[in-house]
Amino acid sequence: MIRILLCFLLLTALGMNADAQCPGCAINSTFTSPGIYPSILPDGTQNQAYDEDVTFVLFTDTLGFAVNFFKINSISGLPLGLSYECNNITNGCVYDPQSSIYGCVKVCGTPIQSGSFTAVVSVTANLEVVGDQNSTINIPLTIVQSAGGNTDFTFNPASACGSAEVSFSALLNNPAYINTYAWDFGNGVTSDIQNPPTQLYDSAGIYLVSLQTQFSVYALSGLSVSGVNNNWCGDVEEPNLFGCTGSPDLYIVVSDASSNIVYTSSTIDNANSASWSDINIPLSNPPYSFTIWDEDVVSQNDNLGTYSFNPAGTGTFNFSGNGTSGNYTIGTQVVTTFNSSDSVLIYSVPAIPVVALSGNDTICAGDSVTLAALSAEAESYSWLLANTTITGATDSLLTVSSAGAYAVQITNEFGCSATSAEQTIFQQPALPNINFTIQGNDLTTFLTGYNFQWYLNNNPISGATGPTHTISQQGNYYLLACDNFGCCRASNTLLITPVTAYTPELHSGVLVYPNPATQILNLELSGSGQSLEFEIIDITGRVMTTGILEGRTLVDVSTYPDGTYILRYHSGAGSFHQRMIISH
Repeated sequence: MIRILLCFLLLTALGMNADAQCPGCAINSTFTSPGIYPSILPDGTQNQAYDEDVTFVLFTDTLGFAVNFFKINSISGLPLGLSYECNNITNGCVYDPQSSIYGCVKVCGTPIQSGSFTAVVSVTANLEVVGDQNSTINIPLTIVQSAGGNTDFTFNPASACGSAEVSFSALLNNPAYINTYAWDFGNGVTSDIQNPPTQLYDSAGIYLVSLQTQFSVYALSGLSVSGVNNNWCGDVEEPNLFGCTGSPDLYIVVSDASSNIVYTSSTIDNANSASWSDINIPLSNPPYSFTIWDEDVVSQNDNLGTYSFNPAGTGTFNFSGNGTSGNYTIGTQVVTTFNSSDSVLIYSVPAIPVVALSGNDTICAGDSVTLAALSAEAESYSWLLANTTITGATDSLLTVSSAGAYAVQITNEFGCSATSAEQTIFQQPALPNINFTIQGNDLTTFLTGYNFQWYLNNNPISGATGPTHTISQQGNYYLLACDNFGCCRASNTLLITPVTAYTPELHSGVLVYPNPATQILNLELSGSGQSLEFEIIDITGRVMTTGILEGRTLVDVSTYPDGTYILRYHSGAGSFHQRMIISH
């Protein structure tokens, strides 16, 4: 039962720290059963503030023995950056459960280390009759690593393409210690400061960066006495017989600010000077003092001088006074060392790709050209038009049908990219609509500045390369016009039947053109003062239009369906018929 009680007490001790950095814990009195609340300290996160109140409810007796008091003696092994304080630290963290069963601790600070830690806590329970019971217990505490980076330093960026300027910063820093840093950046540069200059990595590779962080304290490493006063003279051991007999037996005692003796040297017998070079006392509770003594076996030891010092740097420092003199040496002593490493990754940049062109860089309206990205390192492609990504254009080939400045960006297996030079595609303006008129058997276009070719039944007509062509047979005709760059456009195809020459007597002096007609049909009556009635009839016998022909009459046939029609007109000599074709 006593062992259980001591374990409970040790759990309460987890919240204590002699540095007294976390005052003001709050007791949660809703708990009445002996125990720790919470029973396990919550996890902390590296480099993030931590603040937790822990309430403990004390036993008043065990196995019939009253508990006189509990005392928390010490704690060690806690992560750097955290502090702990009990609510009655002014009373030395001693609790009397007969007066109050409650106590609390506050755990606070910013942990600068991550990992699993073991807090070793020492506690004393004083039981009635039994007396003091001392024990220790190990209490685990976990500090979770902060997101990103590593536990000891950060760097940015961690990777890059081609080259990078990387910034570094050491994370571990504790003002209670002397902080030293030893960087090796893997690029031939080293540094010894917490936030070193930005480092350049200008070629592809893996650069191993290492940092050693040390927390040290000043330490008294040596002390020498070069001369002493005569306070030793006249003792039984060194009688004053016509002058002092012998020499003092020298030793030193070093004390901290709390008057605790932290070091007592060996004795150097019968000497007026002495040196101690292996002291190595950490000086974590300044100021300090040392006293030079003459050791006497029979009589009282003689004080040959006391001297104070407050370490603020390393080196050898002189002391003197009251006839005693010498020097002491301050060095450093490593308390904790942290070693960590990480890598800066510089990836290779692919060679600039080339855009190859199939055909000419100038295209005609409605035509297209294919661009090809040439690269041996491409894992993916992205085409650009005027520096803007073309949605969906992720293949090595790109077919374009409009003018613009095109480029391709390739990405290699490391995610590094390179962009080609722009390939400019030009586009000729679209040709106008190609039209021609039919007058009799002559096909004529009024366009100028183009190269022409007439076609019959989809075959070019030999020698028919002028703006006018006279037909001699029925067929499907169209005109192809091309500019000087070679961009061409064709007219509509028309089925045309040649018209046969006739005399006015045969047709009562009526001239009909063009035939085939597309938009306007011309009817001309030779001779003045005459008139004819006419009508146009389709092949079903439906009359499309009627009228009186006097001189020249224009008939709009643009709405007539394509096909063969009969033109019938009447004169004093009778009725006449003429076949005609309408083809749009």
